[in-house]
Amino acid sequence: MKKILTFFASLLLAIAASAQDSQNSQVWWGYVGSDADVTGLGVSAAETYDCASFIPGTHDVASGKSILSVRFMMLSSNVKNVKVWVSETLPTTIDSDAEQVVNVPNVASGLNEVSLPTPYQISSKGVYVGYTFTVTSLATTDDYYPIACAGQSQQNALWLRTSASVTSWGDFYETDFGCLYLQMLLEGEFAYRNAAVFASSSLGESVAVVGGTSSITASVSNKGVEPVTSIDYVLSGDVQEHRALLPSPVAFGSVGTVSISTAAGSEPGTESRTVTITKVNGVANELSAEATYSQATVSRLAPHPFVVEEYTGTTCGWCPRGMVGMEKMRKTFGDDFVGIAIHRYARSTVQDAMYIKDYTQVTFSGAPSCRINRGSVIDPYYGSDSDVLDDCRAALSVPAKVAV
Repeated sequence: MKKILTFFASLLLAIAASAQDSQNSQVWWGYVGSDADVTGLGVSAAETYDCASFIPGTHDVASGKSILSVRFMMLSSNVKNVKVWVSETLPTTIDSDAEQVVNVPNVASGLNEVSLPTPYQISSKGVYVGYTFTVTSLATTDDYYPIACAGQSQQNALWLRTSASVTSWGDFYETDFGCLYLQMLLEGEFAYRNAAVFASSSLGESVAVVGGTSSITASVSNKGVEPVTSIDYVLSGDVQEHRALLPSPVAFGSVGTVSISTAAGSEPGTESRTVTITKVNGVANELSAEATYSQATVSRLAPHPFVVEEYTGTTCGWCPRGMVGMEKMRKTFGDDFVGIAIHRYARSTVQDAMYIKDYTQVTFSGAPSCRINRGSVIDPYYGSDSDVLDDCRAALSVPAKVAV
């Protein structure tokens, strides 16, 4: 009997140890997700760049975790002396001041992953995690702007210094350059496994014919260590759960989009509704997640032409690209396309005979650029990604609520 009890006691201890280990997870984390769109930043000179992100010791995700590896994006192919490092304070000299320094002799143009010699546990003082490299020549645009940035600017996410142009460390979160494309493989106990929330509290508007259905696109942020492959949701006034599959798994800390089916009302009109995420990956959502949307119910669907307001000017050397884009839209969509060229790149009719001073209701960040139906500012040729025609088709797919 004693041997049997001893066996069961050992078994229970093994099960308990296994359960404890299962809470110890490894996830990639950074101020930007791995799927974020990257832009280049630099000083247009062949210099040494020191780049870092700071993780406060009280950070809600990383506090108390151990850093196993570092992942960074190298845009330039003309570099040398590439190093990854971690330091409790901003190092004056990387090799002597940083607590761990790893030389990267075979750096690739693109994503690089480097393991630390020993796991680095983040203390209450926090840690700077960074990489250093020297640009050897200015042969391509990426050599001029070799630092990979992404997402919206955040404090502590973009610490920079160069050997000649910017000789002192600075946190560039107020410059609107975005965050340094840098991620850490963290190990430790995380609060959630299957958890997701809406990236925005408002999902916009859904339009459907009486008795019909439509859909609305929602951005979902993964807060759990398990990649999100599906969500279950309920709509206000309905107890039935609906399942939506993500086009591709959404990693921890990243955002993905999902299509949510909606139902029209019983008569024409507009009402505010709520959608709640009840399950993630088929199990109960570990976080509360609600968002609102406007449900417009119409008696019939009507064609929805789109208006493109383009910011341009005859003194703009890049604006012929916008002219080609506007012509491409006209030829493709005909009467469904309404194009307006706003000549405000110059500041007077002396510089541009087609300058218009009174068209000031729409703002733009540079030329050439445009807005479709007064949406986001995009390129009039490339659009929001690679082809403005894709943005036009998306605008045409939105049903109109009113017909003349």
